Amino acid sequence: MDVAVMSVDSFTVASDRALVPTVADRIRGILSTYGIEADVALELEICLVEALNNSIEHGYAGDTGQVIEIRTTVETHSLIIEVRDRGKGLERTHLEAIVDLAPDPDDIDAIPERGRGLAIIKKVMNEVSYTQRGGVNTLRMSVRLPRRPSSR
Repeated sequence: MDVAVMSVDSFTVASDRALVPTVADRIRGILSTYGIEADVALELEICLVEALNNSIEHGYAGDTGQVIEIRTTVETHSLIIEVRDRGKGLERTHLEAIVDLAPDPDDIDAIPERGRGLAIIKKVMNEVSYTQRGGVNTLRMSVRLPRRPSSR
């Protein structure tokens, strides 16, 4: 199967929660350019927002003066989103330890109000990986995109 890179978009944003909606708008625009269905686009947007919020809150501890890089790559049948920062990294086993989004519905007190972003990302995306190299943390998320019907 041939894989063609159709688009690469890379940009930086300050580590400020007030800027997250602007980034969400930008990813929404990128996704709509490629005709990605609205419901799929919304799930992907949520994943990016969760990754950004994690970088801001956990990586940079809310310090608004730091930089986060976002890189999106649209290939023939997939989308790759990378979020990079130089903040405090994840523990190596943290991503693998997250397995379940659905807590016990009979135990309302056990349902966490926070801390479910990575679980959402892992549920929506086909592949999620995390690396630390040269002081740069990279969360890489990829998803297969639905094939659009041929126009023939």
